[in-house]
Formats: sequence, structure tokens, C-alpha cells
Amino acid sequence: MPVLVFFHEMFSKGMPWQRAFWTQPEQKRTIASLLKLSSASFTSNEGFRNRLEVFNSAHRPLTTIPIFSNIGEPQDLRPLSQRARQLVIFGQGHTRNRLYKEHLPVLEEMCRTLAIESVIDVGSGQSPDLPAKMGGAPVRSAGWMDERQLSVLMAESVAGVLGYWSDVWEKSGVMAAYLAHGLLPLLVELEPRSMPRQPVVPYLLPEELTAAICEQGILSPSKLQAAATTAHDYYQQRQSVKHCAQVIATFSTQPKN
Repeated sequence: MPVLVFFHEMFSKGMPWQRAFWTQPEQKRTIASLLKLSSASFTSNEGFRNRLEVFNSAHRPLTTIPIFSNIGEPQDLRPLSQRARQLVIFGQGHTRNRLYKEHLPVLEEMCRTLAIESVIDVGSGQSPDLPAKMGGAPVRSAGWMDERQLSVLMAESVAGVLGYWSDVWEKSGVMAAYLAHGLLPLLVELEPRSMPRQPVVPYLLPEELTAAICEQGILSPSKLQAAATTAHDYYQQRQSVKHCAQVIATFSTQPKN
């Protein structure tokens, strides 16, 4: 029978006094074994795909499929003009902590540019660096939310921020959720990476925000909506559950060579 493998993570790295240093060889052996056993394999981004090719001695098909939304794909999305001027910051605790501790001025400038009236921090744990206000907008910590609650919140908000890495953004279910809910997706790079950015991406970096949605320095609702619509269309064409299922299905009846 066909064996299909999706590699969501790769091997870890670390110094000799860290556990990751000692587990890396076994993780690499496991990757090579899984590739050899598979009929076809998948991963979410080109960076991981290139790393997998090193272990692909059996020359199995390797396909890139970005991760789809982990909180659903609502169908009847309201335009941004009918949503609250809310900014959602969703993600794992350590990435949100780094955003508030290391990139707060960037977040504040985003809030001012978008005329944000409230900021909602979503996720388990609370950063000690979470401010009371951001660019003049009050900040509320919502904590953990279930899928339905979070989907409603996103569908009512105009923008979402993710602290991540631009070379592997496709593996983020948070970014996928922003795209699927029609928000303006914003990515703050947690640190510089050596890999070049892809020529076409659905999100905006902080330095691109003003140029993309403002006219003569003034927020343009039509440009804001156009950017969010483009991002949502990108998701529908390349990341949706339907698209992922169709890609995987093409390999589901092909036995291993």
C-alpha cells in the first residue's frame, strides 16, 4: 500500500551540552528511513524540501504543501470596513514573548498605521512584557481560546500579527488562520535569516505596510481591503484544506517503486 509522509519538523540543532546535539544523529537517521519507506513525502516549505533532498537516496517524490488553517475556513467573510479595528496577536507563548520584548516599537507603529483601536493577545501563558497599551490602543490578554471562539474573533478583526521566520512561514498554522479568515496578515521576523525571501508571499513585513495600504501617508481603506483579499485568494489557491487534499490524493494510489 502507498505510504505517505508529511515532514512538519526537521532535525534539531544544539551545542554539545544541549540535548539537541545528541539527538540530531538519530533524527537524521529517522528522516532517511521514513523517506526510504515512503511512496511519496511532503513538507510545508522549500527550505525543508531542500534539506530533505539530502536524505532522499531512494529518490522518492517530494512535494511542498503549505500548512492549512488550524481553526477552520469560514465562508461568508465580512469586508474589513465592517469589522472592529482590532489587531490579533496569536501564537505560541515564546514567540509572543519575543515580539513584546524585542519588537514592541514595530508593533506600536503598525497599530498607528492601521488606526487600531484594540489589541487582543491570544494563546496560553502571558508575557511579563505584555504592555497595557500599544500605539495608543488598549491591549487585552484573551488567554487560550477554543477553535470556535478564535475563529469568531479573527472574523471580526482587521489584522493579525505573527512573530516568525520568513523562510519557513508556510509551516505556521497561525499565519494560515489569518489568511483563511481574510485578515491583513503581518509578519515580524524574530531574527534575520540567511535564506532569501520568496518573490511572492501573502503577508506584509512591517517596512512594507505603509507603502501597501496608505496613500500619501494616509490609510486607504480600499488598499487595505485589496491587500487582505489578495492574501485570502493566495490561501484559497495554494493552502486550503481542499487544495492540500487534492495534492495528496494524487499520490494516494501510487505504490512505492
